[in-house]
Amino acid sequence: MMKRGLSALMALLLALTLAACGGSSGGNKAADRAEALPATAAEREEAAYEGAFREVGNAAASDVMEAPAKTGEQTGGQQAASSQAKIIRTQNYSLETTEFEAALEVLKTRPAQFGGYIESSEQGANSRGLHWVNMVIRVPSGQLDAFAEGMTENCQITHFSESTENVTLKYVDLESHIKALRTEQEALLAMLEKADDVDSMIYIQSHLTDVRYQIESYESQLRVLADEVDYSTVNLSLAEVVREQNTDKSFFGEAGAELSDNLYRIGQGFRNFGIWVIGHIPQFIFLAVFIAVIVVVVKRVKRRAAKKAGAGEASSPEENKVIIRSEK
Repeated sequence: MMKRGLSALMALLLALTLAACGGSSGGNKAADRAEALPATAAEREEAAYEGAFREVGNAAASDVMEAPAKTGEQTGGQQAASSQAKIIRTQNYSLETTEFEAALEVLKTRPAQFGGYIESSEQGANSRGLHWVNMVIRVPSGQLDAFAEGMTENCQITHFSESTENVTLKYVDLESHIKALRTEQEALLAMLEKADDVDSMIYIQSHLTDVRYQIESYESQLRVLADEVDYSTVNLSLAEVVREQNTDKSFFGEAGAELSDNLYRIGQGFRNFGIWVIGHIPQFIFLAVFIAVIVVVVKRVKRRAAKKAGAGEASSPEENKVIIRSEK
């Protein structure tokens, strides 16, 4: 009895597998093989049992076979009914500003105005004390363009890129897998109700658990995909600068920007030199004291040498007189 129950289960699973691959002949052949089994007097009762399972399996197989057909119909006339194409949009912005706090306040409050939210945020400052922030913002796809229009208030864009990904086929494929697995789950539940021995129940329950796990996995993937489609991603980096870059690419714009840049560099050069001088005042004081000490020491040495030289010159005439008298 148990072996015949297991063989019926294997026939059902084979029918479902062949049907999911797109061939209806596999399910029919499985049914023919089941019908070709000898039906002795002892097996007549079991034949009705297997026949019921085959009926459930054929129903499941037909539903699985309809999934690709419905997918084809969806890509044709019914695609509008499933919210048209599934497009994932991702935008990347690099911004700079001289008014960091004002620009950051706009970026923090603006997503909520369009039904979006800030997924993650990281903020810090560099060695010069200039602040920066990196943000990942999720905005409803239909509001993305409106959100981007006023996002650059108090700042300017230095880099922008956008990418799109069409996941319509992947989306429909996941839905088809889920529907096929649900059909298989219903067939297994029907078999579980009719199973009359423990081994068959355990075997069917094992397959049922595996099917449920696959359904949950596909549904999780579908939810993630739907969230990425419904909410576009904006990767944004804002940096505080002392002076914003020139964005005017006309002749006079670039010439004026070049002149302004040179004057700015000259001013920055004097500024940096002044900062360097002020920052090295302690070294200058030490050096000045050291030089003063050396000067004082040198002067004292020179004075002593001069005194000795003067004393020698003053004593030399008398010594000459003594020498002359002695000769006389």
